[in-house]
Amino acid sequence: MIRSGDLCKGCGRRCNLKGSVTLECPLCSGHGCPACDDEGDWELATCPKEFVGSMAAAVNMAGMCGSGDWPVAGGLLDQSAWFVSLYQTLAGFEAKIEREKLSKHG
Repeated sequence: MIRSGDLCKGCGRRCNLKGSVTLECPLCSGHGCPACDDEGDWELATCPKEFVGSMAAAVNMAGMCGSGDWPVAGGLLDQSAWFVSLYQTLAGFEAKIEREKLSKHG
């Protein structure tokens, strides 16, 4: 979400989010859990960057990895396991968002 352009496009440090956005619950993947009152939906009513806190910087660095710009010298083999996992998860979410955009417009 932070990098998809739907919510944070060009906002810089000022959030353009007006109202709220209903999303698939990130904990249960829409199947229903106590965090989403078993409905499968989750409401985002604040800036996504504020919600993830310091992880926003890590998410942005992981996004840069797609062009080969790993933040630690030595490339992929020098990366910690959590960072490689974050990169893979981010790439998967971005691919899902792109597929959803294409299905809506195609």
